[in-house]
Amino acid sequence: MKKISAALTALLLGAGPGVAAHAAEAPAAAPRHAVTTLVLAVHPDGEPARHATLRCDPAPAGSHPDAPAACERLTAADGRPDALRADPRTVCTFEFRPVRLVATGTWAGRTVRYDREFANPCQAAAATGPLFAF
Repeated sequence: MKKISAALTALLLGAGPGVAAHAAEAPAAAPRHAVTTLVLAVHPDGEPARHATLRCDPAPAGSHPDAPAACERLTAADGRPDALRADPRTVCTFEFRPVRLVATGTWAGRTVRYDREFANPCQAAAATGPLFAF
């Protein structure tokens, strides 16, 4: 019914039937580019927390000291810190010095919330690579 009304309106206004049909089937506007920005925090047990911002799109930026490497690693995990794979070549001691890593923000428009505690900084670094290296 809407196509018929659009065609009649177009004909009454002097446009041809092809114009009305084309106008009625025009695609929706393209979505805006999704934002990728994270706030990262490292909470070592008994020490002050450290924070950094990371923006990976359109280009690596933020207060993170090695944004390009952090973005590359996170891109390989589709923006999911929990999907990062530990480096199997890393050997850590059994020292107990807990560290909590937190990431919040958006990745390609999708909400990211990551909060994980590791037994020590070595295990945290092995699991997350350059993402929390600040």
